[in-house]
Amino acid sequence: MPGSAHEILVMALRERPALLGLLWERVGEHVGVRAVTEPLGVVDSTVRFADVKEVRPDVLYTSNEVPWLVLEVQHEVDEAKRRRWPLLASVLLDEHKQMGELVVLTASRRVAHWAGASIQWTGPRGTRLAMWPLVLWISPALVDDLLTEEAPPELALVAAWALRTQSGPRARARMERVIRRTGCLSEPLRSEQARAILHVINDQLLEHVRAMDLRHIPESEPFQRFKRVLQAEGKRDALLQYLDARGVTLTPAQRTQVESCTDPERLARWLAAAFRAHDPLAIEATLFDEGP
Repeated sequence: MPGSAHEILVMALRERPALLGLLWERVGEHVGVRAVTEPLGVVDSTVRFADVKEVRPDVLYTSNEVPWLVLEVQHEVDEAKRRRWPLLASVLLDEHKQMGELVVLTASRRVAHWAGASIQWTGPRGTRLAMWPLVLWISPALVDDLLTEEAPPELALVAAWALRTQSGPRARARMERVIRRTGCLSEPLRSEQARAILHVINDQLLEHVRAMDLRHIPESEPFQRFKRVLQAEGKRDALLQYLDARGVTLTPAQRTQVESCTDPERLARWLAAAFRAHDPLAIEATLFDEGP
């Protein structure tokens, strides 16, 4: 089953088609895959074969350069999905009367090797069906390339996603570079990317981000604002988790008030007040007595 890291990255690639173009342009030459240069547009990713057969790839794009482009964000080996790829390509080929592209995005060497191998079947008398997907493997070296000063800062999200299976000093150093690069973005994209990053990294890196001493990192004004987003995210998550644990049911308006708050000081006051209150009703009364 896809996890939250998978869904967050897929959502970003679906909502911002240009992100795939930036990534492909940056890493395509390293993996031997020529980039699509025309702007990509997202279309309905449900591909129907018959009334009883339906396949939904992660994202389905189209552009003036390619009639269709299927993107699969792949964390694990999945033989059932691999068997469906030729079927998916056949239906899109029939619909568009042209061959498109099937691209597999992965940060795993094992998955990259599996996905890039030819898909071939041979019938009893020799009929052959074959397909070779394109693979964008975000290796550790390419993670570093995505975090250079020359790389678009939007790619820091992909770098963070690729770090989700890593730990140790090198991963933590890369995570600090992810923060630096995201801090270069303008609002509201900076806040959106910060929230996405906190949902795609592993627990060890998440704790490192929330606990690390950031004083040694040069703090530009964008970085200062990004730090506040990170601080607010941690306090907001802690507050909502504590309220759920204590049985406090927020109204939709109250939950929106908490989720939309980006002021770490206000969130800290709310969290402290929630800890001091002795029962759910007292928590709710104390939490919202200061107004929006």
